Amino acid sequence: MKKLWTIVFVFMFLAACGDPTELPEENGREEAAHSLVFRQLDVQVENGSFTLTGEVNAEEGLFYYKIERGKDVLLEETTYELETKGEWESFEITGEIEDSGESDPPILILYGKSSDGDVYYPNYVPIDIEEK
Repeated sequence: MKKLWTIVFVFMFLAACGDPTELPEENGREEAAHSLVFRQLDVQVENGSFTLTGEVNAEEGLFYYKIERGKDVLLEETTYELETKGEWESFEITGEIEDSGESDPPILILYGKSSDGDVYYPNYVPIDIEEK
């Protein structure tokens, strides 16, 4: 009976040992390395054209954006490369959007991506294209 308990104990001990490369602490440190902050965002719309201006501080020197309305993608993912890394920099995005008469406004999504392609820190900016 002692042998059986010894085998069970050894088996449980070995099963508890995991792969140290998959520690959650390491994944947390990798995510903490990402930094993407937007400020002073302003959207201007005139005759179906929009201009988004603002400032961004991106540790990787770039960010991504796309435009969606509901589940429809109006503008595929686009990369915006910055001149500096880790410093505040002004940016401007312009484009054309047609008013389709739908009640949902187009949403401009600004975000960063990890090396695995995972989206982080998304910012959703509605584009009000209704004529007033």
